Amino acid sequence: MIGRNLKYNGTFSSNGILFNETISLVQILKSDNVEEFLAKEVKENNLLQINSEATRGRAVREIRKRNKYTETSFWDRFDQSTEPEQRLLFFYLCLKTYRILFDLHFLVTVKRFYIDSTLPETFYYKMAVDELASENEKVAAWSETTLKKTLSNYRSLLRVSGLLKGDMLTSPNVDESFWDQFKTNCELWFLEACFQPINK
Repeated sequence: MIGRNLKYNGTFSSNGILFNETISLVQILKSDNVEEFLAKEVKENNLLQINSEATRGRAVREIRKRNKYTETSFWDRFDQSTEPEQRLLFFYLCLKTYRILFDLHFLVTVKRFYIDSTLPETFYYKMAVDELASENEKVAAWSETTLKKTLSNYRSLLRVSGLLKGDMLTSPNVDESFWDQFKTNCELWFLEACFQPINK
């Protein structure tokens, strides 16, 4: 799985999920001059509509980081997808970018889905983080505030992605053909992440 190759960091706690901001920048992310156009957007605010240049800069830095885990074809596919599919592709990108999300999702959330489908209490995520902290000094150094914000943003990400309705984890309702791209690319882990059977 891809999560083992990522380093832990706490940036998902400070910048939010940035789904709407990402949507507004899709045409830039599809272009051949991504860096140039992103820098221009930070200065001119034509698409993001974020008043503060400093805040725009932070948002763009985070989106730029996520973009490193994609190819241009990802954004072409994203742009051609339905909104529910775009939300799942966004979830896919976040799991690829942030190891803490990947680990918490598979260590806690996916397991709970197959037990009773309720969102696990914060306690279970904290237990998982404590276990991870015993193996990684960067995680061990996280403050309670960083953990709380990370979990809050993670829950927001689940809702935006269509995997959480109220307090219930739910399998997304998209066309079966959507999953073919992940099967073709040997990324069955993402089907599992979305509570899909992987033997179809």
